[in-house]
Amino acid sequence: MSALIAVVIIICLLSLSLLVFSLDVALVADAGVVAKISRVITSFLMVPITLGLVKLTMSYNKFGKSAAKSAAAANALLEKSTIKNEQAIVVAYEYFIARASSPVLPTALWKLWKDRLNGLYPYKNKTAPASRAT
Repeated sequence: MSALIAVVIIICLLSLSLLVFSLDVALVADAGVVAKISRVITSFLMVPITLGLVKLTMSYNKFGKSAAKSAAAANALLEKSTIKNEQAIVVAYEYFIARASSPVLPTALWKLWKDRLNGLYPYKNKTAPASRAT
């Protein structure tokens, strides 16, 4: 997600510098052309805000951090010799709460990355051994 934020920031900075350059050229060039260029650049700068990309990026980043925290807690729990049901439920619910508060993953992205995303869940078809669950 940080790469996406960096790309958005770079594009915005380039657009702003182009806008400043076009306004500087306005003193010499035709004002109508410069006004059109300024409108296009301003519109381009407004796209991330209008589409909500900044908010989505921040929300996905927040969810990624909380999911990593939940995964670390689950892995720490799996390393224990005995696991109480209550502990497992708390760890699972922490993840579910984070997932519920995050934005929805677009269907097109899910279909594109489905196999890779499913591969991240090695325990999805396994059950906990009876000797470990108490």
